[in-house]
Amino acid sequence: MHGGRFLHSFVHTMRGTFDYVYVMRDDTRWASDDRYTFVVAASEAQISSRQIEEANFLEGRPSSITQFKPHSDFEVWQGSQENVLVTDDFVPVDGMHAPLYLESRFFVN
Repeated sequence: MHGGRFLHSFVHTMRGTFDYVYVMRDDTRWASDDRYTFVVAASEAQISSRQIEEANFLEGRPSSITQFKPHSDFEVWQGSQENVLVTDDFVPVDGMHAPLYLESRFFVN
C-alpha cells in the first residue's frame, strides 16, 4: 500500500506553525497509515485525551472513541519518509494521492 504521503506532509507543515500537532483515529491500529480517516489537530496549547473525553461528555456522548497516536510512535512515524512542506504555491496533493487511487482501481477491477 502507498499510504500516508499526504498525511505525513500535512503534519510536517502544521508542525512548522503550531507547538502541538496530534494525529488521531477511532482505533489503535497505528501500524498502518494506509487509506483511512485520520483527524489532525494543531494547537498552541497541549491537548489531552482527558480533555477530549470531557468535551464528548459535555456534548452528551458518554464515551470517546478518539485515540491519539502515541508520542513515541509519532516521532518515528514522522521521520520514516521524506516530508514535503505544503505551501500556498506548492501543494502536490494529486501526486500524493495518485498511488492510492491507482491501487484502489487495481483492486476493484
